Amino acid sequence: MKAKRFISAVCALAMTAASAATFVNAAGEQVIIKGDQIEKAAGASFELNFNLDKFDGTGFSGCEFAIKYDPKQITDVKVAEGAVLKNTGATAAELEKAPKIGEEVTMVNKGKYDCFDYNTAEVDGKNVIAVLWCTGLDSDKYWAKDTGSIVTVTGTVSKDAKEGDKIPVEMVAIPREGIKTMTFGYADGTKDVTYTSAVEQQGQITVVTDTDPNNTELKPLWGDVNDDGAVSAKDLVAMMQFLVSPKDAKLTAQGIVNGNMDQKDGNTDLKSDDILDVSDFDALKKYILGYKDYTDDKLPIKK
Repeated sequence: MKAKRFISAVCALAMTAASAATFVNAAGEQVIIKGDQIEKAAGASFELNFNLDKFDGTGFSGCEFAIKYDPKQITDVKVAEGAVLKNTGATAAELEKAPKIGEEVTMVNKGKYDCFDYNTAEVDGKNVIAVLWCTGLDSDKYWAKDTGSIVTVTGTVSKDAKEGDKIPVEMVAIPREGIKTMTFGYADGTKDVTYTSAVEQQGQITVVTDTDPNNTELKPLWGDVNDDGAVSAKDLVAMMQFLVSPKDAKLTAQGIVNGNMDQKDGNTDLKSDDILDVSDFDALKKYILGYKDYTDDKLPIKK
């Protein structure tokens, strides 16, 4: 099979708006997508998948869609093909049949030849990553048809994000003239067969308090258990609430770090219900009362 065949295939879906081919909707066959709903702290890295949740068709040899997000809310955003596309084996099969395409086809994303390609642009203040996957192989053995992750989005939540913020990450049609829907389909002779597609649930990142015990960025403000920026009797109350019922106390990770003043037990696991105990309560009282051995330069107590 000639390399030109594959080059044409790579361009085919990107040119559908101007094509004169006959398009046929696959009756009763749908592509249903669901985005992950995840929780992450401000400044944390994330991985969010858009999943092919339901598909009852023959398979598709090509698809195009876009990932839209606000660059003020998430940064360093990248996309990668999910298992549904990667496991088709289409890229390796194309290179085996026509090795020259690895040298002749230029990828928009500057990587090595792959059926998966993408480009990032700014549209109306949002970043849009246009995604294209397609193969020129006729055999549906190499077409996408399984359920699971179709594309994985990774990046970092803005450090300025506030607890409770809900950050949308959306799968949409590529914002191109004449295109209003995402495309999933295959070529069948002189016809291009397309499936009806819908996103039943968009992706979303809910910003939560950081409870990662491996977060080394949390520096203690000794005694500030309720994490209000000051040390007072209110922190003793917050500490006692934790001792009585850790789950109900709802201390922040920073507040737990601030309260872990006596570390003779060696427990620094922020997720442990035992990280704060009566020795920490005693240390906090002495700190508030000004005991000479319980000052900032002598904390935490380790022996």
